[in-house]
Amino acid sequence: MPTGVEVLSSIEKTLTQLRRGTQEVDQEIQAATRQQVEIRQEQAQQFRDLARLMLDEKQMVPFSEAMEQARRKADELLARRHDKLAVLERQLDDVVDRQNVLEKERQAAQDKIAEAARALDNCEAAAQAKLAQQPAYQQQLQKARDADGIAKHSEEKASHVGTDFTERSKPYENDRLFMYLWKRKYNTAQYQRFPLISWLDSWVAHLCRYHESRVNYAAIVEIPQRLKAHAEKSRDKARREYAILEELEKQATDAEGAPALRKKLEQAQAVGDQIDDRIQAEEERYKGIMEQRNKFAGGEDDDFQQSIEVLVQQLKQEPIPALMRRAELTPTPEDNLIVRRLAELERSHEQAAQALQGAKQLHARHLDRLQQLEQVRRDFKRSRYDDIHSLFPDGRLIQVLLDNFLRGMTTSNELWGTLRSQHRYRRVSADPTFGTGGFGGLGGGSVWSFPFPPMGGGGRGGGGFFPIPGGFSFPTSPGGGGGGGGGGGGFASGEDFRTAGGF
Repeated sequence: MPTGVEVLSSIEKTLTQLRRGTQEVDQEIQAATRQQVEIRQEQAQQFRDLARLMLDEKQMVPFSEAMEQARRKADELLARRHDKLAVLERQLDDVVDRQNVLEKERQAAQDKIAEAARALDNCEAAAQAKLAQQPAYQQQLQKARDADGIAKHSEEKASHVGTDFTERSKPYENDRLFMYLWKRKYNTAQYQRFPLISWLDSWVAHLCRYHESRVNYAAIVEIPQRLKAHAEKSRDKARREYAILEELEKQATDAEGAPALRKKLEQAQAVGDQIDDRIQAEEERYKGIMEQRNKFAGGEDDDFQQSIEVLVQQLKQEPIPALMRRAELTPTPEDNLIVRRLAELERSHEQAAQALQGAKQLHARHLDRLQQLEQVRRDFKRSRYDDIHSLFPDGRLIQVLLDNFLRGMTTSNELWGTLRSQHRYRRVSADPTFGTGGFGGLGGGSVWSFPFPPMGGGGRGGGGFFPIPGGFSFPTSPGGGGGGGGGGGGFASGEDFRTAGGF
């Protein structure tokens, strides 16, 4: 059952494999591009050799000079291109070096975060142990539990009666004569009496048996209101008892030094978050340089295009077509060999172009997957899944998904969804369900520091609580989706979470 740190390490290893694969494809692109240039240069040399055989000296000199001039121009363009590519290579190396340094800094920061989290966890565990032995705390805990139970029972009863009221009131509300008299407050002190209208209302009351129905309907209306008011009073009392209990816990944790330890943890997290921001900035730089480098590697830059164009245009000039026709008509074996070689070179150029196109598409997919997995890693960290309390029960499933993602068989959404569903909190020392932790966040939240909500743009905080089977409560993420994830399941199975009187 891997921890959050171990799963994060697996994600980072997959990122390393993706970067390595991207660089390998990049090398394939550069090889195919170099092959295209070499083919064009050899074609030019073959045509010079063919001209030497087929043309007299007067024709040969200007032809050779033009071909040599085109070759020199292409070489100049390629040399300038090489210098630009070298600059990009150095920039890429610098980014990779900075990423490696930042990853080491992040690991050191994560060690400090884990150390601070353990210290705070041990502090809260010590406070819980002392509270468990205090009769006053136990009495207040029981009072809070009893008040909470009464409030829940009152709320359930009010809700049930409210539903029952809706059904039982329909016959009365569907009776237009009855409702006419009810709205006029007939037979009450608020009823406005006018001789003729009063006589008619009396006649209507006799028709609809108003006096008997009014008593029943008044009870149906009044009982839910009274129950609701009682439930609200019960809940207010439960909140007051809970607040007293929470204050006792706060005093106990403060006495153990929790505020200073909590601040230290927050500071350590802030350092980690700052490093993560710098890592993300370097990832964006890496992406930008790789896109430029990919453009150069694929021969899409201006210098490369011009160098190829210079050679191609020269190869299209006279007397090359005439040379080809003359070589085909002569029985000389040497010129026939050159013609066959030229045909082979053209086929090789087409194959190199196809290989280059396929490598470009593969390179684009690698870059896309790399950016997606980097986003998953950012979400993982922002959700605090690398905390010491995090566990992932099915580590084999996660590794299979990472391998499949590397091969393009799984999407980042599927990977992130699995990480969220697999995530569990584990107990280290302190019990998150102790005392106020077992009330599901009644009155504003438990004193205990975990499990905690994911970072919402910086630091912890925010979020509400949602119940899970067994009475435990977990903080929810203040946000969702692409920027930060959250949620998670319950505690890891098999863990023991006993409180001073379980909830």
